[in-house]
Amino acid sequence: MRHFSEISDTRAPKSESRTASLGKRQSVTLGISSTLGARVVSLALGTLFSVIFTRILGPEGRGVYAVFTAGATLGVGLSALGFPTANAYFSARDERNIPTLFGNSLALTALFTVVIVALLALWPEFQGVLGVEPAYYHIGLWFFAIGLPLNFLSALLRDLLLGKQWFVQYNLATAVSVLGYGALGVLLVVVLPSKVMAILLANALTPVIPLLLALWFLLPFERWHFSWDMLKKSAFIGWRVYLFNLLAIALARLNVFMISGWLGSKQAGLYSTALMLAELTANLPNAAAPVIFTLTAVNQLSGTRLVLKTNRLVFLLVLAGNLGLAVLCVPLLSVFGPEFPKARYALWVLLPGIQCFSVVAALRSYFQGLGFPLPTLLVPLAGLGLSFSLNLWLIPGVGIVGASLALVSSYAVMMLLSVWYVRTRNPTITWSEFFFPAPAEIMGYLTSVVNWSKRLRSREV
Repeated sequence: MRHFSEISDTRAPKSESRTASLGKRQSVTLGISSTLGARVVSLALGTLFSVIFTRILGPEGRGVYAVFTAGATLGVGLSALGFPTANAYFSARDERNIPTLFGNSLALTALFTVVIVALLALWPEFQGVLGVEPAYYHIGLWFFAIGLPLNFLSALLRDLLLGKQWFVQYNLATAVSVLGYGALGVLLVVVLPSKVMAILLANALTPVIPLLLALWFLLPFERWHFSWDMLKKSAFIGWRVYLFNLLAIALARLNVFMISGWLGSKQAGLYSTALMLAELTANLPNAAAPVIFTLTAVNQLSGTRLVLKTNRLVFLLVLAGNLGLAVLCVPLLSVFGPEFPKARYALWVLLPGIQCFSVVAALRSYFQGLGFPLPTLLVPLAGLGLSFSLNLWLIPGVGIVGASLALVSSYAVMMLLSVWYVRTRNPTITWSEFFFPAPAEIMGYLTSVVNWSKRLRSREV
């Protein structure tokens, strides 16, 4: 695998250097464009299915669904120990590691499944803590028993695709899984008597789709085998990733758990819907996330340039999207049902936090490519501590609006810490380079939009 730094080697012939540089730009462009396309499709389909399923479930059912899915996300994050990201990191560093990482992934999933089945004996206690009614006991048991192992293996194998810089295949797995979730959910709602069970079961089975696609791409090219040495290396990188991701996941879903436990499933359903809408624009940095991570893992200078350029563009796009959400939030919430516009104040308060989080999301991919240096762990740790402290004070008094205020404060602190760390590594970078595109850069974007529009009109003609 050729190292990107070789592109700038002055000893190489000029024609070879230009060819390599062009190849790198094409790879970056393809990666970002395919990821952006997959994200747009996933967001559109995900929002559509979310509206359909929320109208079927109502506020209380939506609250139970939000608690269960947040619990599954936290469960995988808690148990993964950073191995999925370690897979992506070592496969990006050298794709010859992929067969070993593939074999280790199967062994880790077998161990993970045994642990999960054993821990499900404690499910009644967990259910009581989360504030979920006893009527949903068997639903939760099936959901976690099926969904957690599938999610774990899917995450491990899908990230191996980044090692070969298979961005299109990686993004295809993401987009198709959303479509499969919606189609399966609609089918099961018709067949099963419990609507909550039907939609949760569809969510639990969805990882099968990206899992099969990852296996389809990987199996013909690799012979897998287990390696204890590679497992130890993955654990060394993974524990930092584990702490970072676990803290970030806990922060993102902490409010849902606390609202459900204190205010009930209905309020959790209203808040989770507002949070879901607010997070639509926060997904924009994910369009470049796989490319930023891969590029940084092999060449930190190239990764730094890309993440700054991405952040400048995303910051403006998220700002425009948030302004649109602020104006249209009431009709958008009304789509989910007649009671959901009550969450509009929580949504309005969340939007400034999402603006800050867009910066955190872009830089998180950069930190991932660096192997998550120890100081970066301060970012989610500070955010989680602040959010938990403010929730204890604000949720009992202000309800779901208080939860939004706590999350906004946390994301603002995380943004400042993330930018501070990047600037300590690169003292020449100014604050304006993070947020404000130069006039020439803006003109370049406008020119691209105009050219794209001309090509589109010419095709219509």
